[in-house]
Amino acid sequence: MLDSNSLATTLTAMLGTEKITETEAMNIPSLAACAEFISSKVAELPIKLYCECGDETQELTDDQRVSLLNDSTGDLLDCYQLKKAVVRDYLLFGNGYIYPERHRNQFVSLRYVKQNQVHCVKNSDPIFKKADFMIYDRKFRDDELIRVLRSSTDGVTGTGVIDEANELLTVIYKTMIFEKYLVVNGGNKKGFLKSARKLSDEAMESLRNAWNKLYSNNGNNMMLLNDGIDFKESSNTSVEMQLNENKKANNDYVCEIFNLSPSVIAGTANDESYTTAIKTAVMPVIRAFETALNQGLLLESERHRHYFAFDTTELLKGDILKRYQAYQIGLANNFLQADEVRYKEDLKPLGFNFIRLGLQDVLLDPKTNTIYTPNTNQTTMFGQNVNQQIADSMNEETEQRWDGQPRDSDGRFDKGKRRRLVRSGAKRKTSEKSSERLEKLDKNDIIKEKSYKPITKITDSAITRVPKVNIRGYTEEQCSEIQRQHKELLRYSKNNNNNKEVAFVFDSSISKRKEFVGSDDMLDFGSSLHGKDLLVMHNHPRNSSYSDTDIAFLLENDNVRSLSIVKNNGSVEILTKSSSFDKEKAINEFKRSYKKYVKSGKDSEIDKAVNKFISKYTEGLLWIESQ
Repeated sequence: MLDSNSLATTLTAMLGTEKITETEAMNIPSLAACAEFISSKVAELPIKLYCECGDETQELTDDQRVSLLNDSTGDLLDCYQLKKAVVRDYLLFGNGYIYPERHRNQFVSLRYVKQNQVHCVKNSDPIFKKADFMIYDRKFRDDELIRVLRSSTDGVTGTGVIDEANELLTVIYKTMIFEKYLVVNGGNKKGFLKSARKLSDEAMESLRNAWNKLYSNNGNNMMLLNDGIDFKESSNTSVEMQLNENKKANNDYVCEIFNLSPSVIAGTANDESYTTAIKTAVMPVIRAFETALNQGLLLESERHRHYFAFDTTELLKGDILKRYQAYQIGLANNFLQADEVRYKEDLKPLGFNFIRLGLQDVLLDPKTNTIYTPNTNQTTMFGQNVNQQIADSMNEETEQRWDGQPRDSDGRFDKGKRRRLVRSGAKRKTSEKSSERLEKLDKNDIIKEKSYKPITKITDSAITRVPKVNIRGYTEEQCSEIQRQHKELLRYSKNNNNNKEVAFVFDSSISKRKEFVGSDDMLDFGSSLHGKDLLVMHNHPRNSSYSDTDIAFLLENDNVRSLSIVKNNGSVEILTKSSSFDKEKAINEFKRSYKKYVKSGKDSEIDKAVNKFISKYTEGLLWIESQ
């Protein structure tokens, strides 16, 4: 069997040593398959834009650049074709080029430029490198082109597999040409004719014509040799050269160049081999592409906080389980917090970063140094005797009785289903507490946020991501103005009220505004609400939904049409009275929901009552929640 070096020597001597071209390289099946696998995997992934604002990572979905990268490029090539062409140039030649067309700071198109149409002009300074690029007669600065570079040493040009493995690829290609030559010539052996005596010129000419007819592959496959003439073979046959074995070895070599396994290209790889191929062959290309986009598509003011990233969720789906199991270990052993995990996954933070202290139901917020006990719904400062606090809360339940527990004819407790447990230290029955709390809601000039979570500080990113909400009954222009005022309200709270509650009240035209400043969880309007079809917007510092006082305020005040919440994290909720709103019916529905779900007065029960009400009473109230 000839090894690749021996075969290379033979073919080089026969066919020359010129450099393989792109067309020739892509005619190598294994190379074309490798380039197709990597380029298609990259091209099919969406590209997202993120902003790191403090501890939060926010995805920006309404940016024009995101649309250009994932929808229409503004060029004849769509986004899939663009990414695929760039990656192919990157792999084969080491350079993938995109021209980002922009008007001032606005990007309007992304245009693919084939690598052989770009010529680089570099200076000779090995340290302070500079380069310009020529595309036909046009000159471009290095910051005017997006360059995806492979194995670059100067930052302007890269090295592709054609240059990196030119000798091997040339051998493989010329082996293919050699095989074709054998097939075209019928697979006949090469050699020479030997005569026992000298032939006349006429005999030699006749013999030459017969030989040419034999090797023209025109169907004449037989030739008669006269007496004294013999054929002597001068070259190895295809079998002797074992070209099939060399072909398989060469295919393996090509796959190695691309860091791929032949089984992946053949479609027979197992999950482990496929995952390895993604990590070793595809992910480096993705990282190079991301780096180029961050360099070429981000404004100077954005480069410290913004970044582009491919969404590799589907690509790495097989690794998700392992990754989540690792997160679980980190969370269980307290060296990871929930928002740290969400940050790694490019998800929005929850704002609930508690550290477990050994008891499952005791949580510490390291930012505020507060301890929260979910079982008792109590919050205290760190440093106090936690065990004593828990004991004090439990003492209230040491003496217990069954409220309304069914009894038999002898006065003994029935063995049937028990009813809820009530603390003996309570001043009145739970039902009486709930009724009393419900009656207090009649004071309709106060709204409260009911939550024991710490206040969320308002960030610029939270203000930025406040969404526009289309509200029935309001014009497009009014909805845009409401969005702007929601942002302004958060900014007002941040700058003037230490992130606490603030309210803006607007007339029916959304043109006149009146400000109200409250505490960290309450606003009191007094008797200051005048007008008709008012829009009242306020913030919830702890990012909670509507409270029972919010609902009572909206239902009782005839001059209030809409009540919106813009939370300190930037999300929005809006309740609007519809044309079929019936005040008496709405109040009765709310009271029924309240009495049904609020038994002990816990915040969770009240939240359930409110949510059930606004979800059920859709004929009178329109509820919009935008996260």
